[in-house]
Amino acid sequence: MNKIEFLRDQIIETRNFTNRLIGELPEEKWYLIPEGTDSNFAWQIGHLIASQNFHLLIVISGRNAKIAEHVQIDRYNRLCYGMGATHRSLSTDLIPVNKLKADLEFVHQTAIDHLMTLAEEQLYDKLEPIPLNIQWPISNMKQSRGASNTRCGIVPRWRISNCDWIPTKWMK
Repeated sequence: MNKIEFLRDQIIETRNFTNRLIGELPEEKWYLIPEGTDSNFAWQIGHLIASQNFHLLIVISGRNAKIAEHVQIDRYNRLCYGMGATHRSLSTDLIPVNKLKADLEFVHQTAIDHLMTLAEEQLYDKLEPIPLNIQWPISNMKQSRGASNTRCGIVPRWRISNCDWIPTKWMK
C-alpha cells in the first residue's frame, strides 16, 4: 500500500466514524447547544466541511472548481471556520440538516477522488499559498520527509479504536 492509498483509507475510516456519530444524533437536536459548551452539532458539521475543503483540497492543489460550483464554501468558511467565524453555533433557519449532510458528503467524496489523482511525490511539494498573511504553524510541506503519515492531520487507526472517551450516544 502506498502513502496515497494509506491516506485514502485513513480518511474513509475517519469519515465512517463521523457517519456513525451523525447517525446517532436525531436531526431535531442538531441545533441545540448542550450545557457547558458554546457550539452545536450543526456548526461542528459546517466546520468539518470547511476544514476538509481547506486541508484536503486547497493546501494540496488550490481551490477546487467542483466545490466552488456545488457547495457554498465561502459561506461555511465565514460561519464555521477559524478567524472568520463569529460564533460557534448555527440557527435552525441558516443551513438545513439535509444540506449540511449533503455538503459534507460532497466535500468528502471530492477530496477522496482528488487524492487518488495525486502522485505520492506530490506529498512532498510545498503547500499552496493561503490567502492570509500568516505563516504555516507546523510545516510548509504537505508531508515532511521521513515523518509518519499522522503529520498530514489524519487520525491514526489506534486513536479511533481507543476512543472510549468519545460519547456515541446522546442523552435524552
